[in-house]
This record gives sequence, structure tokens and C-alpha cells, in this order.
Amino acid sequence: RDITDAVARARHDILPAIMCTTLTTVLAFMAMLTIDSAALRELSIVGTLGMLAMLVAVATLVPALARLMLTAKIVQSGAHFDRLRRLATAAFRHAAPFAVACIVLLAIVGVAQRYVVTGYDPRELIPSYSTFLADVTTLEQHLPGSGRIHVLIEGVGAVPNADAANAQRLALAATTLSGTALDSVPDTDLTTLLASADGSAFSLPVPTSMLGTPAEITTKATELTNSLAAAGLGDVTTVTGYSLLAATQTPVLVDGLRQAFFLAIVVMTALIAAALRSLKVALATLVPNLLPILGTETWMALTGQTITLTRPVALLVAFGIAVDNTIHVVNRVRLSRQSAATPREAITDSLRALTAPIVTTSILLIAGFALTAFSALPAVSLFGTMTALAILIALVADLLLFPSLLLVALGEDGA
Repeated sequence: RDITDAVARARHDILPAIMCTTLTTVLAFMAMLTIDSAALRELSIVGTLGMLAMLVAVATLVPALARLMLTAKIVQSGAHFDRLRRLATAAFRHAAPFAVACIVLLAIVGVAQRYVVTGYDPRELIPSYSTFLADVTTLEQHLPGSGRIHVLIEGVGAVPNADAANAQRLALAATTLSGTALDSVPDTDLTTLLASADGSAFSLPVPTSMLGTPAEITTKATELTNSLAAAGLGDVTTVTGYSLLAATQTPVLVDGLRQAFFLAIVVMTALIAAALRSLKVALATLVPNLLPILGTETWMALTGQTITLTRPVALLVAFGIAVDNTIHVVNRVRLSRQSAATPREAITDSLRALTAPIVTTSILLIAGFALTAFSALPAVSLFGTMTALAILIALVADLLLFPSLLLVALGEDGA
């Protein structure tokens, strides 16, 4: 076709899929709005606006530029991907047993979620070139207490001899926390130093390690709480501190992000079912859409890794990107069925048309995210690695697994 006709045909065929892929990525970002975190909500809003701006650009600027700049016919050669395409085509020759195997695989990685451990790791925010970790380790060997937990102690209030009573309460708390007998805290300057601005409470620091794991920190906090309760101070003391807050609240944020991912999956599946008027096809998309995320988390669980805040953010973004391939396959099959005699023929035709662009775009995305592996900041490197791994799994799932599931969902007779 001439360029004007080709661009018009491309917009007609592909724009619906691009709108759907944008919507799924927007859903992935908007799912973060359910998390009680200002930073994640900001990421959600910025990501959503960015995706919508991209959709407008692709729908308007790209066709206009194509008409101006593509002055010669373009012949897409898929010869480099013929072997992969033949492998994908061969995979669904025995679609039914292959589809069962896919469902079993999805069930296995689903069960493996029980063994996923969520938490946080302060090492992710320390540059690899920094000597900070070595310095803290050396410091802990000679002078433990690089970090701290705070015990807040309520004052006795406006009563006669309040200063003496507060000093006595502080002495009891200090004795309990340190294990060293202390009859009183006679130094009023020290008492003032530990007091809040209004004098209604006091804070006693308890040395801990800055590099303690969440389990170690929460265990230490529980021990302190129990000791204070045994000393009769349970009602007037609170164990708190930044490290304890991170140890207890970061897993809550991580779990919230993982729940947001499943919410996005449910909404996306419902939208696909409504758009295609086929619940079977919508359910078939669950395998290639869930496997990249659940498969990555299963690998982390098997290797004993903790899922920190960086990981679910990366996987949620990766889901929004990886689901694109699934939608493009469904869209191409929808178009091919208009001329194909059977669903098998339509899927074969779709693989012939899509293998090259799907593999190419996946390689570009994986290469782009893989560049972050050279980052000195572990959190950035981890983000890119997790996203690249999820996209790679999505590529394999969409080419080798999804066609069999789609063929079973459509039925050999096209029903």
C-alpha cells in the first residue's frame, strides 16, 4: 500500500490494542493509590499521566511523522525469528495437554507464594562503592550501638515532687533496659535532656545495630516491651524508633503493593472479558500475565531472598509492560479470525505476524532495564533486574504457552 493507506490501516488495526495496553499499565500504576504511602501515590499519578501522554503521542504524532518520513516501502523481515516462530507454532499442536500443564505450572507458583517473605533491607540504599557497610561492621565489633530503638516513658504529670517521681521512673526503666541497677537519676540536666519539649514524656535510647534485619529488630522490641511490662511499666512506656517503624511498616507496604497487583489483574481480566465478550479468553490471559510476577517471586522465595519495597514496585511496573504482548496477541487473533477458517489458522497467522515485533520490543526493554545492573545503588540495580526478568518470562509465556491456552479457549470449531 502507499504510505497514507498503510498508516491508516495500521492505526485501524493496532490502535485498539495500544489503547488497551496503555489502560493496563495505567491500572498497574493506579493500583498504587490503594497504598498508604505519599511516595507511591505520587509515582502512581506521574506514571498514569506519562502513559496517557504516550498514548496521545502514539495516536497523533507517530502517524503524522510516518506519513512525512517513510518515503519508501518497508519490508519487515522475520527471518531471524523463524526458528522461534516455528517453536511457538509447534508448541500448540497438542494444545489441550499443553494447556493443562500451563495451569498446573500457574498453580505451583501460586502455592509458592506462601513461602514469600516480605521485609526491608537497608543495604539496598547504600552505594556499592561506599565503605559505609565495612565501617559499620567494624564499629559494631568494637562499640555496638550504631543504631537505636527508643523507649518513650510518660511523665507522672502535675503532681507534688514530679521531678523526683519522674527521675525514679526513669531509673526503673533504665535499670530494666540495661540490666544494671540504678536507684535514681539525680542529674536533673540529664532528665531535661531526655524530656520532650513540654516535659510530658521522656525518651531513653536503646543501642541496636543499624544493619539489623527486620526479624532481629522486632524481636529486640518485643523483648524490651516484655521486660518493661514485667517491671510494671507496660502502661506508661512505648517502644518505637525509625528502625522499628521500617521493620514493621515496610512489610505492610510491600503486602499492600502485592495486593494492588492482584487487584489490577482482576480488573484487567474483567475488562478483557467485556471487550472480547469471552470469559474463556480472558481467563486464558491469566497465565501469561501472572507467570512473570509469580514466577519471579517464586524464584526469590526458593533462593531465600526477602521481597523488599523495591521488588513489588518493579514487578507491578513490569506487569503493566509485560501484559502488552498478551493484548497484542489477542488483538491479532481477533483480526485474523475475520479471514481464517479455524482458530488454529488464526493463531498461526498471528504468530507469523507478531513473533518478530514481540521479540524485538522485548529485547529492547530487557536491554534497557538490564543497564541498571551497572548502577552503584543496589535498589536501582535490583529494580531493573527484576523488571527485565519479568519481561523475559512474559515473552516466553506469550509465545510458547499462551497460544495453546488461547486455542483451547476459542475451540477448534471457533466457538
